Amino acid sequence: MRASLVAEELGIPSASIVVTMFLELSHFIASSYGVPDARVVEWSGAIDDFSQVQLSEMAERTVIDHIIKALTKGVSGGVLDV
Repeated sequence: MRASLVAEELGIPSASIVVTMFLELSHFIASSYGVPDARVVEWSGAIDDFSQVQLSEMAERTVIDHIIKALTKGVSGGVLDV
């Protein structure tokens, strides 16, 4: 999240992938950092429950689309239901 906020501060659009349990905290941090409208893609599962192959497949299938939506529409990219 913090790397995305630094990028935003430099004028580089970014989107962070955040697991559900840290979603509220990520919005708090973003607001505290001066970026209350930070774009977030919510990951509804625990990332460490997946193998490297499963993560790669998920990235190809849905994560990239959600990040593109967040960056192009200027809004949070929705929930990745896994």
